[in-house]
Amino acid sequence: MNIIYLLIISIIIYLLLNHFIYNNPLDINNLLNIPNIQHKNQHKIINSMNKNGFVIIPNVLSNSDCDDLLKIINQEEKNEFQQKVSINSDINRCDVHLPLEKTQKYIKKIYLKLKHFCDTLLPGSQLIENSAFITYPESFPQAWHIDYEIDYDMQNDHIVNVMSFGIALDDITHNMGPLEYYKGSHKIWKHHDKLFEKYNIPEEEFDPDEYENIPDGSKIQRYQRLCNALKFKKKSCTCKKGSLVIWSWRGIHRGGANSEKRRPVFYFSLMEKGKDPEGTVYSLKKYNNNLTYIVSNVE
Repeated sequence: MNIIYLLIISIIIYLLLNHFIYNNPLDINNLLNIPNIQHKNQHKIINSMNKNGFVIIPNVLSNSDCDDLLKIINQEEKNEFQQKVSINSDINRCDVHLPLEKTQKYIKKIYLKLKHFCDTLLPGSQLIENSAFITYPESFPQAWHIDYEIDYDMQNDHIVNVMSFGIALDDITHNMGPLEYYKGSHKIWKHHDKLFEKYNIPEEEFDPDEYENIPDGSKIQRYQRLCNALKFKKKSCTCKKGSLVIWSWRGIHRGGANSEKRRPVFYFSLMEKGKDPEGTVYSLKKYNNNLTYIVSNVE
């Protein structure tokens, strides 16, 4: 009798779950609420990445994980021997190198949730950056840029793909200088010079690295003119604490102006195995192959 009762209960539960799944398909915004994402669901993230050049995924790390990372960042920020990476528009904005031994368990957690994504878009992934972006109030917007350039002679070469994975350690609002990205701009990265010529877009009249010194901070830049000509839409990547923002280095993007409060973001960057692209800046050059170690050995 007990066996029959359990069998009936099992059938009812199965039917209810089956009904829920078919009538409530997994939305990309909820994919990472489960420990391991099935391949078919990661395809939605991959498709979004291929289409837009970036993706925002909530609830990747818990509040507790975010708070622990923030403690690490706050400690390193105060370190007088801390190395700073050169970034454009660095007034009230800095990049803090982080000790790999303190952050590797969080990298592993994120990587394993998105392993199929990484294997597909970043085969043979190598870890090249492990840092924190910190933007303070009264920072200007960065100049629009991509994170590496190519020479004309490299047009036909296979230049490896690189992506950054950023975790919001606080809710990020529009006024906190979030990442801004032109949707689809990663698809034209090999053709900028030809497109500048086609749309008669002149050279910059100022040094992009000095963009914050322009009085009104609103001068239309070359990349911005190009995106306007191609009718690319701009996305401000606001998100909740614990969200993951992944963006391709090939797309046209910038950090926005911060008029609200300190914005800390933990991030790491993965590079597809192959020849290093030109113009990159690494905070973990010597750890290029450590991702395999992290995934295999870190608790």
